[in-house]
Amino acid sequence: MKKNVHERLAAFYGGDIPGYILDAGKTFITLGTGSNVFGDRNVKITMDDVADYYLNQAGDATYSGCRTLAGMAGDWRPIDMMARECLAWFKAVNIAGMRRTVERRGLVPRF
Repeated sequence: MKKNVHERLAAFYGGDIPGYILDAGKTFITLGTGSNVFGDRNVKITMDDVADYYLNQAGDATYSGCRTLAGMAGDWRPIDMMARECLAWFKAVNIAGMRRTVERRGLVPRF
């Protein structure tokens, strides 16, 4: 990770970057999913992935059992928590880019 990104991550997470954060930038964040839920793999989540999640799945109760984010499918709770965390990161480091990304999909950003 570049020094500037590491400093921004440290500030974002209150000085203690979680071990599952492998890399990050203004348009992506890479998470390690070494867990029973998703298996042991790394997933790169982009602003487009987050926008697609909120456009197609987050507001639909029919997806309450299984949802997908950046090619990962699973129980809606951990997927939703990852999407929220990624959205918060993108808003912190590139809010204008995140707004443009959701607007391109016809969503109205509330941030």
